[in-house]
Amino acid sequence: MCTVDYSSVLNITDYSEHTVFYGYDHCKYRQIADLCTSAGNPIYNYYLFGYNTPSEKALCKLYSSTVNKEPSMLSNGGQCKDGLRSCKANLVNLIFENYKRAMEGQPIIQLVFCIDIDDNPFPPKSEYLTNRYTQDTKRRLITFSELRRAYKLCCEFSNDEIRKVASETFRFVKVSREQGDKEWIFHYSLTKVDAPWSNKDWESLWKIREANPSTKETKRFPWKKELQRLIDEYHKSRSTCSSTTAATSSSSSSSSSSPSLSSSSSTSSPPIPSTPVTSSSDSAPPSSSSSTTPPATPSLTPTVVSEATRDFYTCAIL
Repeated sequence: MCTVDYSSVLNITDYSEHTVFYGYDHCKYRQIADLCTSAGNPIYNYYLFGYNTPSEKALCKLYSSTVNKEPSMLSNGGQCKDGLRSCKANLVNLIFENYKRAMEGQPIIQLVFCIDIDDNPFPPKSEYLTNRYTQDTKRRLITFSELRRAYKLCCEFSNDEIRKVASETFRFVKVSREQGDKEWIFHYSLTKVDAPWSNKDWESLWKIREANPSTKETKRFPWKKELQRLIDEYHKSRSTCSSTTAATSSSSSSSSSSPSLSSSSSTSSPPIPSTPVTSSSDSAPPSSSSSTTPPATPSLTPTVVSEATRDFYTCAIL
């Protein structure tokens, strides 16, 4: 029976309650995700993303909304092309979800990318990842397309905040394995490594790729435009919600300050002290619903989840 160093996983993910696994098959990301899931810890949830799988459906429920969720893409018979598009779209879905979580001060969902392993037969070289046209098997692995989508989210997307959240979301790892007492038994552990685009030759090779654009027709799923549209709609929704809350609070305050006939005929109340008197039971700050001042925009620095954090599914729905 294979095992995994569970502590190495928790250290990589900063004890994130939700973690998605991607990677190369030969880097054993499926086995590692399964081993983490079977660890039996009720606090941490692991998702092995795959086309038309239970994990894909579970993630759709976890996200408050999705990008490129056309039925023709997500349920088109399992062809490789559509499966690949679904996997790449999920990366965009995840970053958009984490963007909203960061805006609302909630813990983000981590994604572990298993991109290397001991004695790797297909090392993640920049020349393989950036080459557009090739018949070399080493340069046609599906995960290369996923890594290129991750690069565009981290380094090329026009929104600075999305790039920041993406950089905090993706965790690239090398898988180490030790032989057990039988030839089919291994013990796995994870070590964090730099992103593939940190290689010194990535930039020059990427420029070559960009200088030779694809000859395909206009993309059917323009994910960049779709993502920006959803970002704009999300902020519009937040602005409308904040304005409605402020107006409701203002109306409530005006009603409560109006004198009534019964109060005018009664003995005047003692003056309210300038400094409120608090007790241990009411020392918590007042609810935001009672304030007339809209809340300040929170920092986009993703929150790291603690072991005590369990439920944080409250997200704005477009």
